[in-house]
Amino acid sequence: MTRHWTAIPNFVDCEVFKPLAESRQAIRTKLGIPDDAFVVGCVAAVKKHHKRIDYLIREFARLNNGEKRITNIDIQDRQDRELDPIIPKQSCISCPSMLNPYLLIAGAKTDETAELLALAESLIPGRYKIMTDCGRAQMPDVLRAMDVFVLTSLFEMMPIALLEALASGLPCVVHAQPVLEWMTGAKDDNRLSVNGSRLFKNPANNQEQITHNSVGGMAIDMSQDGTLTQVLAGLTSEWIALHGRQARDRALRLFSAEIVIHQYVKYYQKVLIDEEDYK
Repeated sequence: MTRHWTAIPNFVDCEVFKPLAESRQAIRTKLGIPDDAFVVGCVAAVKKHHKRIDYLIREFARLNNGEKRITNIDIQDRQDRELDPIIPKQSCISCPSMLNPYLLIAGAKTDETAELLALAESLIPGRYKIMTDCGRAQMPDVLRAMDVFVLTSLFEMMPIALLEALASGLPCVVHAQPVLEWMTGAKDDNRLSVNGSRLFKNPANNQEQITHNSVGGMAIDMSQDGTLTQVLAGLTSEWIALHGRQARDRALRLFSAEIVIHQYVKYYQKVLIDEEDYK
């Protein structure tokens, strides 16, 4: 008997999860998110272990909300000065394209959720919303309220939330792990070097290569403090629009229900044919 080994991905309903720009403001109003906010979003269980929501909150807290202010957030001095020597100790990083950054997290409640809610309230009061009672039917609208999707876990098998974000037309920032890099189409050219030798400045420089590969975001080293903050601070509206379109295109071509179910059918047909031949 012939043994078959094949890799078939999870799939997403691209008709349920799709961008609807015309309804974004209404969704944000319903969720209590400021109209002018630049929404950094995440869909994951609200816990420190694995999903690393504490890392996400701390990295987001380093973003300046448009005001010149000093925080008590402890930025790792040596590492951040390597990335950008002009960043003073304990200061926020300015975001020219994000005058009002806002953090939106939706996910299951865990034993660590209360601690994370307290952390967010202490570091980013008034600049976040953490939803632990979000039903499945709400998820398409929750994703449509976001401008960019961030997944801070260092290892994943194939997260459905990331597929849904891609299908929703959201550029995705993930850890540089092979599965996540493949899902987003991220390449080494779009990775932020934490040693400062190839500091991310404009992720849309290589338009031809990016368009050809339909890169739906960026893979970076999220094991390093300060890296995600640097990336978020450098995002431009042009990059977000380009990679949002490419995220949607990648989902349609690789992960839509029609495409993946067809792969399953072909696989089972081949198995059945080989079974008959074996008999």
